[in-house]
Amino acid sequence: IFSHSKLFQWHGHSVWSAARLEIQAVLRKTPEVISWIDSFFEMLQRLAPSAVLLEEDVCVFNKTLVSCCNQLGIPTFVLVHGIPFYEIGFSPSPSRKMLVWGPSCKKRLLDWGIPPERILETGAPQYEGFEKIDCAKKRVEICKALGLDPRKPILMLATQPFHTNEHPDFLGTPLTQEKIELMIRMALDFTAQTPELQMILKYHPRENHVFFTEEIVRSYPKEVQNRVRFARKHETPSLIAASDVLLTAGSTVYFEGLLLKKPSFIFDEPPRRQFEFISYEFLDIYNP
Repeated sequence: IFSHSKLFQWHGHSVWSAARLEIQAVLRKTPEVISWIDSFFEMLQRLAPSAVLLEEDVCVFNKTLVSCCNQLGIPTFVLVHGIPFYEIGFSPSPSRKMLVWGPSCKKRLLDWGIPPERILETGAPQYEGFEKIDCAKKRVEICKALGLDPRKPILMLATQPFHTNEHPDFLGTPLTQEKIELMIRMALDFTAQTPELQMILKYHPRENHVFFTEEIVRSYPKEVQNRVRFARKHETPSLIAASDVLLTAGSTVYFEGLLLKKPSFIFDEPPRRQFEFISYEFLDIYNP
């Protein structure tokens, strides 16, 4: 199967070097996936649901469930995983209906060739209740947990994963190692220039280069390092609520910041901007 080069092409470009790790991970899970398939068929035939609703179809577990539903003719409704920044992963979708956040998301999917009858605008139910988050209370809690001073300003940077300079984590994106480093350094430079500023560096859940990020921070003076905190276990909404300003790259974290009424900024690069469809304003990674 791996001898056919066209199998790993997308829009005429080889994606093997970027997809290799994911494919290898799936192959290692094959015995487990087979057991899931048996369990899903038994469960679906026993319960005979009229439809199945999933919060996403990104993980292998949910993708397998959708495939089993399709085999049995059971309709599936899947809420898209975050903002559809890039076509791969969203189109084609095996689910019967795709539930999107709003008109801009729907337009992206339509542009990618997904039939309009398969797209439903539902909003983003995972953000219900954000208006009830007590930012002042969260600030006290997070500052106590991370050893920060709640009286001083806090900048939060939400990072993104990557594979190598040549092959970003998500195919077709600009998020290479070089550009991620520029984003991190821009935030650190601003922190270094603002003596009272404290910084929270929030890792992406799939962050695969923790040491890379920590090494960048260690390249700054000790005085700056002492004002930086690494956060991986804390919930992102709580960290945003505790912060004064949010910086991020192509991530739905940006919208969480807006919902919590925090000044939020996206890193991007002109003239071929990647995230203009969600924000006209941006921070130029090459021109800080």
